[in-house]
Amino acid sequence: MVELGQVTKLPGSDVWVDFNALAGNLMDRHGLILWLAHEPMLKTVVIVNIAVPKSRRGRGIGRLVIQKFCDEADKHDYRLAGSPTGEYGTDVERFRAFCTKQGFQPNTWDENGNRTPHPEIAYTMVRPAKEER
Repeated sequence: MVELGQVTKLPGSDVWVDFNALAGNLMDRHGLILWLAHEPMLKTVVIVNIAVPKSRRGRGIGRLVIQKFCDEADKHDYRLAGSPTGEYGTDVERFRAFCTKQGFQPNTWDENGNRTPHPEIAYTMVRPAKEER
Protein backbone atom coordinates (compact mmCIF):
# COMPACT_ATOMS: atom_id res chain seq x y z
CA MET A 1 0.00 0.00 0.00
CA VAL A 2 1.30 3.46 -0.92
CA GLU A 3 1.06 5.98 1.88
CA LEU A 4 -0.14 9.50 1.29
CA GLY A 5 2.74 11.67 0.17
CA GLN A 6 4.73 8.83 -1.42
CA VAL A 7 5.41 8.87 -5.12
CA THR A 8 5.19 5.65 -7.10
CA LYS A 9 7.95 5.61 -9.69
CA LEU A 10 6.83 4.28 -13.04
CA PRO A 11 9.16 2.15 -15.19
CA GLY A 12 11.21 4.38 -17.45
CA SER A 13 10.16 7.60 -15.73
CA ASP A 14 13.77 8.84 -15.47
CA VAL A 15 14.16 8.29 -19.21
CA TRP A 16 10.98 10.24 -19.94
CA VAL A 17 12.14 13.13 -17.73
CA ASP A 18 15.49 13.21 -19.58
CA PHE A 19 13.84 13.14 -23.03
CA ASN A 20 11.37 15.86 -22.06
CA ALA A 21 14.17 18.06 -20.74
CA LEU A 22 16.11 17.56 -23.97
CA ALA A 23 13.02 18.29 -26.09
CA GLY A 24 12.24 21.43 -24.06
CA ASN A 25 15.79 22.67 -24.51
CA LEU A 26 15.71 22.05 -28.27
CA MET A 27 12.28 23.70 -28.65
CA ASP A 28 13.39 26.78 -26.73
CA ARG A 29 16.67 27.06 -28.59
CA HIS A 30 15.40 26.43 -32.14
CA GLY A 31 11.68 27.32 -32.07
CA LEU A 32 10.68 23.74 -32.91
CA ILE A 33 7.48 21.87 -32.45
CA LEU A 34 8.33 18.47 -30.98
CA TRP A 35 5.83 15.81 -30.00
CA LEU A 36 7.09 12.70 -28.26
CA ALA A 37 5.39 9.62 -26.86
CA HIS A 38 6.76 7.14 -24.36
CA GLU A 39 6.24 3.37 -24.52
CA PRO A 40 8.00 2.33 -21.29
CA MET A 41 7.10 -1.35 -21.52
CA LEU A 42 8.77 -1.45 -24.96
CA LYS A 43 11.67 0.78 -23.86
CA THR A 44 10.80 3.06 -26.77
CA VAL A 45 10.45 6.79 -27.27
CA VAL A 46 8.34 7.70 -30.29
CA ILE A 47 9.15 10.84 -32.24
CA VAL A 48 5.62 11.78 -33.24
CA ASN A 49 6.46 15.09 -34.86
CA ILE A 50 9.40 17.37 -35.51
CA ALA A 51 8.43 20.67 -37.13
CA VAL A 52 11.15 23.19 -37.89
CA PRO A 53 9.81 26.69 -38.63
CA LYS A 54 10.00 27.53 -42.34
CA SER A 55 12.36 30.43 -41.64
CA ARG A 56 14.85 28.06 -39.98
CA ARG A 57 14.74 25.11 -42.38
CA GLY A 58 17.81 23.99 -44.30
CA ARG A 59 20.16 24.72 -41.39
CA GLY A 60 20.50 21.14 -40.10
CA ILE A 61 18.23 21.66 -37.08
CA GLY A 62 16.14 18.54 -37.76
CA ARG A 63 19.34 16.55 -38.18
CA LEU A 64 20.64 17.91 -34.87
CA VAL A 65 17.41 16.90 -33.11
CA ILE A 66 17.59 13.32 -34.41
CA GLN A 67 21.26 13.05 -33.43
CA LYS A 68 20.53 14.35 -29.92
CA PHE A 69 17.64 11.90 -29.52
CA CYS A 70 19.86 9.04 -30.73
CA ASP A 71 22.49 9.98 -28.14
CA GLU A 72 19.84 10.11 -25.39
CA ALA A 73 18.35 6.77 -26.47
CA ASP A 74 21.81 5.16 -26.39
CA LYS A 75 22.43 6.57 -22.92
CA HIS A 76 19.31 4.77 -21.64
CA ASP A 77 19.47 1.73 -23.98
CA TYR A 78 16.14 2.70 -25.51
CA ARG A 79 14.65 2.38 -28.98
CA LEU A 80 13.50 5.33 -31.05
CA ALA A 81 10.56 4.99 -33.42
CA GLY A 82 8.61 7.18 -35.80
CA SER A 83 6.74 7.34 -39.08
CA PRO A 84 8.07 10.18 -41.26
CA THR A 85 5.48 12.06 -43.30
CA GLY A 86 5.62 15.07 -45.57
CA GLU A 87 3.01 16.89 -43.50
CA TYR A 88 5.25 19.85 -42.61
CA GLY A 89 7.25 20.07 -45.81
CA THR A 90 9.65 17.25 -45.01
CA ASP A 91 11.34 15.53 -47.92
CA VAL A 92 10.36 12.06 -46.65
CA GLU A 93 12.85 10.05 -48.72
CA ARG A 94 15.73 12.32 -47.74
CA PHE A 95 14.68 12.15 -44.09
CA ARG A 96 14.40 8.34 -44.19
CA ALA A 97 17.85 8.12 -45.78
CA PHE A 98 19.25 10.30 -42.99
CA CYS A 99 17.48 8.23 -40.31
CA THR A 100 18.90 5.06 -41.86
CA LYS A 101 22.40 6.52 -41.47
CA GLN A 102 21.54 7.10 -37.79
CA GLY A 103 20.68 3.41 -37.33
CA PHE A 104 16.93 3.46 -37.96
CA GLN A 105 15.53 0.45 -39.82
CA PRO A 106 12.39 0.20 -41.93
CA ASN A 107 9.66 -1.60 -40.01
CA THR A 108 7.49 -2.95 -42.79
CA TRP A 109 4.68 -5.46 -43.17
CA ASP A 110 5.60 -9.05 -43.96
CA GLU A 111 3.54 -11.54 -46.01
CA ASN A 112 1.65 -12.57 -42.84
CA GLY A 113 0.52 -9.03 -42.04
CA ASN A 114 3.01 -8.52 -39.20
CA ARG A 115 5.49 -5.70 -38.73
CA THR A 116 9.07 -6.83 -39.24
CA PRO A 117 11.67 -6.74 -37.77
CA HIS A 118 9.86 -5.14 -34.77
CA PRO A 119 6.31 -6.58 -34.71
CA GLU A 120 5.51 -4.98 -31.34
CA ILE A 121 6.04 -1.45 -32.72
CA ALA A 122 3.48 0.11 -35.07
CA TYR A 123 5.79 2.75 -36.58
CA THR A 124 7.53 2.58 -39.97
CA MET A 125 11.07 3.42 -38.77
CA VAL A 126 12.72 1.95 -35.66
CA ARG A 127 16.19 2.53 -34.26
CA PRO A 128 16.99 -0.53 -32.13
CA ALA A 129 18.31 -0.13 -28.60
CA LYS A 130 22.05 -0.64 -28.14
CA GLU A 131 21.50 -4.15 -26.75
CA GLU A 132 19.58 -5.11 -29.92
CA ARG A 133 22.30 -3.99 -32.35
